[in-house]
Amino acid sequence: MTMLSVRDLRVAFAQDGQRIEAVKGVSFHVEKGETVALVGESGSGKSVSALSTVSLLGDNAEVSGSVRFEGQEMVGATPAQLRKLRGNDISFIFQEPMTSLNPLHTIEKQLAESMALHQGLTGRGWLKRWLEGWMRLNPMPVLVGLLAFFAFLAAYGAFMATAPKPPASISSALSARNSSAACSAPCSGRSG
Repeated sequence: MTMLSVRDLRVAFAQDGQRIEAVKGVSFHVEKGETVALVGESGSGKSVSALSTVSLLGDNAEVSGSVRFEGQEMVGATPAQLRKLRGNDISFIFQEPMTSLNPLHTIEKQLAESMALHQGLTGRGWLKRWLEGWMRLNPMPVLVGLLAFFAFLAAYGAFMATAPKPPASISSALSARNSSAACSAPCSGRSG
């Protein structure tokens, strides 16, 4: 079953009175359970293609073509439709965690907010779900894993600048009830 189908995707940006074409006619599909890599040089449009699947581009982006996720057209989808899918059915693991985490707040605060917004998990309900994702990433003895987990949650987003991998993003993607997780850079799924 095709989970994601992208056909003739085109993305252009308006900048300084010019129209810059970033993606020119990309097509691919992803079957359920399949891993697909978009490979290309820096600046070739890989991240822009991925971000355009759920309209995570700026207001100056012009997207055309077709992006269908589980049969639902994403190009032109309403903000409410997109919010329902983001973080629930589609999660992103960003290449630079500093662009997705606020350095002034603890990782725990930011994860709790995201899980409440996307999955309706409040109180400590989000913690159990996220811990399951963390333990899948870090298959170490439970006590060691829990100590590392709670130390990680207490850290501030600025900590992520020195982290070797974006474990907060990866664990969040794994803890959502996702059909799909998209990475903007190669990712082993390990936090260390």
